[in-house]
Amino acid sequence: MEHAGTLYVTLFGQFAIRCGEGDQARVLTEQDSSSRRMWTFLEYLSAFHQREVTQEELIEVLWGGGDSSNPANALKTLLHRGRAAMEHLGFPDGKQVILYRRGVYTWGENVTLQLDTEEFDRLCAGAQEGDVDSALAAISLYGGDFLPNSTGSPWAVSLRTYYHGKFLKLCRDTTQRLLEDKRYEQGVAVARQATQVDPYDEGSHLLLMRSMAAAGARQAAMQHYTYVVSLLMDQLGVSPSQEMTQFYRELAKANMEVELDLGVVQEQLLEDQEKKGAFFCEYGIFQDVYRLMARSAIRSGQVVQLAMLTVLDRAGRQMTAARGSAAMESLRSSIQSSLRSGDAFTRFSAAQYLILLPTASYENGVRVLQRILDHYERGILGKTTQVKYSLLPVLPVPEDGEEPLRGPACRKNPPSGR
Repeated sequence: MEHAGTLYVTLFGQFAIRCGEGDQARVLTEQDSSSRRMWTFLEYLSAFHQREVTQEELIEVLWGGGDSSNPANALKTLLHRGRAAMEHLGFPDGKQVILYRRGVYTWGENVTLQLDTEEFDRLCAGAQEGDVDSALAAISLYGGDFLPNSTGSPWAVSLRTYYHGKFLKLCRDTTQRLLEDKRYEQGVAVARQATQVDPYDEGSHLLLMRSMAAAGARQAAMQHYTYVVSLLMDQLGVSPSQEMTQFYRELAKANMEVELDLGVVQEQLLEDQEKKGAFFCEYGIFQDVYRLMARSAIRSGQVVQLAMLTVLDRAGRQMTAARGSAAMESLRSSIQSSLRSGDAFTRFSAAQYLILLPTASYENGVRVLQRILDHYERGILGKTTQVKYSLLPVLPVPEDGEEPLRGPACRKNPPSGR
């Protein structure tokens, strides 16, 4: 068989061994056998093919937990299966492919292994020298995390973490270089691949937004920000970084072009008429609304209440991400339908909403919140969770020369809800 002495080993995204080229190629994958230890045996020998691997080392890797009464004999069985797998790839004698001599395992002298990880390392070295093409080739080669199915192998976890971090750094550096070279579409593709490998890497999401904006897709970048906010809040319970929020605000400002027709501007300012209920906005916008109300309250005398709703389980504890996300979505629907269109609210954390209630006394504010809770508790999730609330008046911001309001103007310790 052509190239019969060369094994092409895939470690990124899956484990696979290929022998031969084109129509003559034969491939082994993890689906070809149910023996997890046999695959771990081949994976380890492949990953460290450039040195001898001792019997003791393999026994520790394969039976570190001590669940075999005779690991040395069990290892011989794995060796026999591994050699049979090599014969399935087209080698006439598996004993000449995987060798065992004097307590060590090696690959045969006439067998060459080519690993995607080693090619990745070689291309990364070229990328460090400033070769963008090498960087793009390395990124294309990365088919997923290192041996993702070897979840219980510490040696694989260590290498997985190493290559995961190396890949993300390569993507960030390459995207930045592509932005500098004004190769925006390629920058979008690279940053997007990084976010697919690690959905929670905020730096990659920010570079994706920057690349989108540079490519002229500002609206898409703003929509991606909304997606990231929801993702981070639902899964991690955190808000986006100040850097990302600031870039979003810059996008919103830059998205406005010069327009001489005030009527056109007015149409742009109008909301979708199909949207009903309270005004939901991102936290950064909510801050601006709050500050505007605090500034105007000193002159208008308007009373504004700030409410905080917190979703907990029946025992008063925080919930899992999946259950908490569903409860928060249900509570959002209750808030939206129970408040007036002039009321604004935002998601403050994984389990909390903030609401601004204009022209509402403390007692009226409590009644409004009770209406929200009544609506929420009629749903399925409302019967298995609880919502705590607290309420404080928005302190007016005095103009220059005026004394700030203190004391009775602020109810510092309002009672909690149920």
